Amino acid sequence: MEEEIKFEIIGREIIKPSSPTPSHLKSFKLSFFDQTVPAIYTSLALFYPSNINNVLTSDQKSSHLKKSLSEALTLFFPLAGRVNDNTTIECHDVGARYLVAKFNGLLSTFLEQHKD
Repeated sequence: MEEEIKFEIIGREIIKPSSPTPSHLKSFKLSFFDQTVPAIYTSLALFYPSNINNVLTSDQKSSHLKKSLSEALTLFFPLAGRVNDNTTIECHDVGARYLVAKFNGLLSTFLEQHKD
């Protein structure tokens, strides 16, 4: 019998851009194509190995990722905004969701079970 894989969210926060969006860029107009295509939400999961040879702890890796995301949101400011009336993105530096989770198994086992 296979052991049940259990995920646990151990951290959850909103990451804001490292510097504010300039006032003249606060409203980002969506193209006609963007307005007519159904909304598609994507998630990104990054997996980092946990072994004794790692120089960085999990907390250090997470801090580095949060800092990098904060800097990236400054360059790609619409990603830190929210869609308004399906015509514009209001870029008020709301931020992006950031989750940290762990699970009780091997990534290879999880991927093998979820091939399809």
